[in-house]
Amino acid sequence: MSAETVTTRNPWFWRAVICMTALFALSSVPQPASLDEHQVLMVQPTWQTLLHVPAYFVLSWLWWRTLRTRKWPVPAAAWTAVAFAAVYGVLDEVHQYFVPGRFLSLTDLAMNLLGAFLGGAWALLRDRNFVPTRPTY
Repeated sequence: MSAETVTTRNPWFWRAVICMTALFALSSVPQPASLDEHQVLMVQPTWQTLLHVPAYFVLSWLWWRTLRTRKWPVPAAAWTAVAFAAVYGVLDEVHQYFVPGRFLSLTDLAMNLLGAFLGGAWALLRDRNFVPTRPTY
């Protein structure tokens, strides 16, 4: 399997890349400087914070689809997708540390990781090849 077949012939790869680009663009928007520059905060969850869960759920699921279309085994694809989405969530929060008016939020980071994990868990449970069937007697 070459890198070319994973990228150019796999529409799920491009959907995951578009999702990552959209998340990066949204996190790059500077906010009014209401806080001192370069802070690491633990903030109370708000609706905006809770939106991180479905965003990273979708990202994890898209990476799972990308890997499954390349015939990866179900558990390996799910956990690799979780790792991709989780690492991207960490890097995105670190990136926000350097955006004017934004900060690295440990709450957002936790929501990113939760969404990535739930996306991988849902993919594991959803794949019909993985769900065990009851034996017939």
